[in-house]
Amino acid sequence: MEQIPDRLLCQLIKEALQDSQAAETLAYVIDQIPEVKARLGEGWLPYYDEALPKTMKDIRKNINRFPQKHGLDMESLDCKNPGDADKVKKYFIYWVIMILKRDCYDVKRRSNKSILELDMDLIPSFLDPLKLLEAEEKRLFLNSFKCYIQEDPKNELQNSYPRNYPDCNCKTLIKKLYFDNKKFQDIASELEIRDQTLHSYWRRNCLPILRQIAKRLYEINYLVETGNKEQ
Repeated sequence: MEQIPDRLLCQLIKEALQDSQAAETLAYVIDQIPEVKARLGEGWLPYYDEALPKTMKDIRKNINRFPQKHGLDMESLDCKNPGDADKVKKYFIYWVIMILKRDCYDVKRRSNKSILELDMDLIPSFLDPLKLLEAEEKRLFLNSFKCYIQEDPKNELQNSYPRNYPDCNCKTLIKKLYFDNKKFQDIASELEIRDQTLHSYWRRNCLPILRQIAKRLYEINYLVETGNKEQ
């Protein structure tokens, strides 16, 4: 993806302050500003991809606060002037990073939640009917879910791992993250893999498997049961 030139970024920010469509376009070009990821800090990079959509939404919604926060008179700035364009870009990147770090923190906080305190965060939106279950039924379902992923009878979790790192399979990660209460950084060091690689694999591969398992268990335990009752 090509980097957006400073003068075009400056002009787009000006237009975004007046037009909601331009504000949406501005949000989408954040990923075309390499300085954002470069200055974000390695500790936040594992959460970047998941946090970015929320940051884009925040930028689109709050763009009018940007010039006020940094004391910029956007009308008097000339985006064709390299000095003005660079000034606007510098402050804009700083503003974006502050929002992005907050959103990355939210992602990190959610990802570190213990499975022993498992709640609906791990259950995807297509399992909304689960919310209608009685408290006792919900507790029994979540307990069966935890037992299932510990046993992994179909080896779905055991057989999913980053290339050349079989010891970093999803079952091992679940055990270390949720039952041993270890952090990603500690697990990465222990298994001799990059923290960012490990976290990305967890988010993109392990979590989808967990959600598929949860969906399957729900359908078996409740949808089928309900269907039988109606017959």
